[in-house]
Amino acid sequence: MFFLLAGGFTAQGQPGAESLPAVTPVDIDQLMEKVKQDSGNVVLVNAWASWCKPCQEEMPALVKLRKINYNKGFRLIFIAIDDTEIIDRTIRPILKKHAVSFPSYILSRTPDNVFIEKMNSKWSGALPASFIYDRKGTPVTMLVGGKKYQQFADVLQKLLQH
Repeated sequence: MFFLLAGGFTAQGQPGAESLPAVTPVDIDQLMEKVKQDSGNVVLVNAWASWCKPCQEEMPALVKLRKINYNKGFRLIFIAIDDTEIIDRTIRPILKKHAVSFPSYILSRTPDNVFIEKMNSKWSGALPASFIYDRKGTPVTMLVGGKKYQQFADVLQKLLQH
């Protein structure tokens, strides 16, 4: 079960579908395979939902981190925790609004409890949640609740130096 920490969201307008970012449905095993494929890089998996205001408030910070650190071996994976039926109507417009120009994902065919357990057994399911993996693909930290740029940067700085 996923919990909203604060607020809500109403989508504003829908630009042409052809200009929207790609969103691919994945199950938990496919998501973990994506993390493994990025081994050698520091990977941050951000779980968010369309109805979660703090999720969207931290997106610009994450996109900025990706832009600044991509060439240093940082990868960002957004995973929406929403019904796949709203990809085109809601998820892709939100990602576009936040200048997400890279492929993102939406959870599919995975019960909430299984997703929570596989991401981090200590996670309550609260959103937003970020799971950070070192260059070996080992989970190193979990950040739950809306965070600011500097909070992410402080954690990533140490990992990107190794």
